[in-house]
Amino acid sequence: MPLDKYLFSINNVYMLNTDHNTASYQAKFADFLLTKKYGSLSVKSYLADLEHYLDWAATKIKRANSKLSNHNSLTTFFSSRALEQYLLEIQGSESPSAIKRRLAALSSFLKYACAEKWLNSSLLNVFKTLAETTHQALKTTDQVLSDFTLHLQEKQTPKNSLRSYVADIKEFLTITN
Repeated sequence: MPLDKYLFSINNVYMLNTDHNTASYQAKFADFLLTKKYGSLSVKSYLADLEHYLDWAATKIKRANSKLSNHNSLTTFFSSRALEQYLLEIQGSESPSAIKRRLAALSSFLKYACAEKWLNSSLLNVFKTLAETTHQALKTTDQVLSDFTLHLQEKQTPKNSLRSYVADIKEFLTITN
């Protein structure tokens, strides 16, 4: 599918928000993914996850009373501190699979943006460290939940109670991480 038609369909169906002046970067990233033979659904998903991050960053900039319309550079949206805050926030509000998907999309975009010299490559190194820390936290949480579920099953806890207990522990772990 030609890129123009693909971006048009994304724009109509889902995204390429120009509120934060990054549509040209997103379009180039989409083209890159398509040339690497990513499927259209994968490209759409990567762009949606990138858009999620950019919307989050734009909201943070607006809250800081900064005029977003003056920010045309990706460096406005990508900093070590911003990435760290974002990852902490999504750990507290999203499922492990959604977090992993968002990490994959951001990682791909950052690699591409650094290769294109849009962003400093040191940011990619910081992101890799943050992503690894996030993955470790997810593994720990998943393991605790799995062990707890197994314990409750061994005690023959009723299914409704089991689900409730596991949900409570998951919420607790999310808050404390």
